[in-house]
Amino acid sequence: MARSDRRTVECIKLDPGPPGMTSLLVVQAGGAREGEAARSVLAEAFDPSHLRWVCRGPVVAVAVRTGGNENALRAAEEVLRQEHPFFARMDGFNHVHYRIVEDLAVQTESHLLRLPRCAICRNLEPFPTQVELIAEAGICLRRRYYCLSCVARAAEAQVLEGRRTRQPLVADLLMADPRGLRFRGARLVKQRSRTGVGVFRVERDAAARPALTAH
Repeated sequence: MARSDRRTVECIKLDPGPPGMTSLLVVQAGGAREGEAARSVLAEAFDPSHLRWVCRGPVVAVAVRTGGNENALRAAEEVLRQEHPFFARMDGFNHVHYRIVEDLAVQTESHLLRLPRCAICRNLEPFPTQVELIAEAGICLRRRYYCLSCVARAAEAQVLEGRRTRQPLVADLLMADPRGLRFRGARLVKQRSRTGVGVFRVERDAAARPALTAH
């Protein structure tokens, strides 16, 4: 075990990622140059944080979080359909969608890009909920990713079990994670944040120290 893994966690940050629904756009452009042109259309239409590139080359594939800006998505679609022989839009993102892109990449010698994996179910997720375990002096001990499905299941379980007012959702995600955290007499207190990132201070009984340790 690395030395940093034995440090006590002082703070936990949760970033839910950009808002909106996910769509996967796939363009078979015909060549690398045309692929870059298709990539430029998408890069100009959306904020970089709302794009996750899945494949580059003669085939361009990108997951898009619209953030409610459906007009930008429709405008980009129209341009891509007019300029390229093959264009497809798939709503959502799952292993079937990824397998389609993977097959196209092999056939066209395009380059698949690395995507985050959910720490619970191990599925690929272009826009995961990201959790950081922070030690003293702001040192990030570990960064974990959770997919939309696992986050939704954890939230649903909290509601069904009437635990909405107890430990926050991030605690359930970490306890379900095989390499998340061990909770011993600790509770998480949400701090004010001006960004979309949730910040939780770890409060613990002095007799139980260390209450939260990365493992």
